[in-house]
Amino acid sequence: MPGMAILTVGGVIDRIAAIDETYIHAWAESQQQENPRGLWLRYRRDRMDKHGVPFADDPATEGCMVRLLGPVHEAVWYTGDCDRWVVAVGEERRLYTSLGRACIAAAQALGRWPNVAESGRMGPQ
Repeated sequence: MPGMAILTVGGVIDRIAAIDETYIHAWAESQQQENPRGLWLRYRRDRMDKHGVPFADDPATEGCMVRLLGPVHEAVWYTGDCDRWVVAVGEERRLYTSLGRACIAAAQALGRWPNVAESGRMGPQ
């Protein structure tokens, strides 16, 4: 979703600007010091799982994740205690350190998120 930050394979953070049928167009946010005029990138949508994943701890990404989760976002709530978020699916309740990670966990529990555990790349914690 435009506005989300993505963490690339090399640990670089890019910000999604637009998405079309073939590409995700992103601003290389972490490259701004080396390239003061900016650096724009394109990622093929069908290969995005090889390039990067949403950066779940970014505030803009957290907001996008709540929106993408849709009406079931009520399964995720703030505990009011040291930035802990609860995900409740059925009888199970788990704590997460950011809203983005909690949304990913809720989407996974509902079968609406790819199984990132198999790739070892990013699992909510």
